[in-house]
Amino acid sequence: LGLCDSSILIGHSSGSACSLRLMEDMPIAACVLVAAYDDDLGDDLEAESGYFNRPFNYDKMVSNCPVIFQFHSANDHLVPVAIARRVAEGLRKASDDYNKRMKESSFTFRPHTFIYVETKQDGHFQDDEYEAIIWKAIKEVIPFNE
Repeated sequence: LGLCDSSILIGHSSGSACSLRLMEDMPIAACVLVAAYDDDLGDDLEAESGYFNRPFNYDKMVSNCPVIFQFHSANDHLVPVAIARRVAEGLRKASDDYNKRMKESSFTFRPHTFIYVETKQDGHFQDDEYEAIIWKAIKEVIPFNE
């Protein structure tokens, strides 16, 4: 894929499941998850993808990626909000644990950042207007040279 420690990975829906797996194995600068989920949702094609054949390792994700955003809508008709919240809980716990461990160590470190944004009426984020909302949130945290 050509990912490196300065890459920003963006995954929407099944792309977010792929992004979760990639974060387990590759150091990247940041990841944006939109409509993320951590199980096959009862769908045979999702089950065959291989993304869900073992538990996700949120600790590895956080160690490999210092900034993770997750966006989800409460009225997503494809990915239940409870599943997105479970992903957020796993990432938040791993982020908090990482920051606690690093504070207790003698290393100088940049704290891990995890941001979960849950909207009410944005469905599965399939309209172009959502791209601007997402990029605005990202640019508030990550400085870009434009």
